[in-house]
Amino acid sequence: MLAPCGLVCTDCCVYKAAQDQKKAEELAVQWQQQGCPDAKPEWFKCRGCKGEDKYVWGDDCEIRNCCLKTKKLDNCSLCDSFPCEYILNFENDGLEHHKAAITNLRRMRGD
Repeated sequence: MLAPCGLVCTDCCVYKAAQDQKKAEELAVQWQQQGCPDAKPEWFKCRGCKGEDKYVWGDDCEIRNCCLKTKKLDNCSLCDSFPCEYILNFENDGLEHHKAAITNLRRMRGD
């Protein structure tokens, strides 16, 4: 399953934790150890961006809202405005898996 931003949901630790309570508990501990002391297993409820709003990682995601809700596209690689400001910010936020996701979208476009 591909998110609008190019992330592969089934590879995502948050998505996996939503499917398995033990993984959710382990991920919460990992996040606590990495500086997020309030992390709890129940935070991890994501079923992918194409699901119900209450089961996504962040219902305020600009990429998700633009791509799925406003433009009604399957993913951002299909957008005439690609790469837009949302995508460029996501790609350059310092997280390698975000950069890889945008690389995936660029490949899909043939860029």
